[in-house]
Amino acid sequence: MKTVFVLLAIAVTYTCGAPFKQLKELKAQVDEILKKLPTEQLDSIFVMEIEKKVFSDCESEFFCQVERVLSGNNKLSQLSEFQKDQGLPRHLSAYNQKHVKNCSVVSRGVEITLHLFLQHLNKCIQKKTSQDK
Repeated sequence: MKTVFVLLAIAVTYTCGAPFKQLKELKAQVDEILKKLPTEQLDSIFVMEIEKKVFSDCESEFFCQVERVLSGNNKLSQLSEFQKDQGLPRHLSAYNQKHVKNCSVVSRGVEITLHLFLQHLNKCIQKKTSQDK
């Protein structure tokens, strides 16, 4: 009986801590990209802006849309940090698998620099991790 309780406690701890760990990994990945790539390069690539309401909520749909925007940009796929099988899109995909099943991104609209987009992503990660503590 004690073994069952111990295993249950471990399972609960693991499942509750997993999203926080994934967000920390996402933040580390974004920070690394912001340090590694020159600002001029980050400012020369444009991506679709996430809707203000979705961005301000910083909920699951935001992270889903970020993954879709980054995965759907051909210029980004040329950079190793943004290839689907590694880097940031891979971490976003892992996070999104447990949080949201589907989302849609407007195909036309306002574009912003990749630099600003990544800063927005960082702010949402920070907001989300401070809520999850």
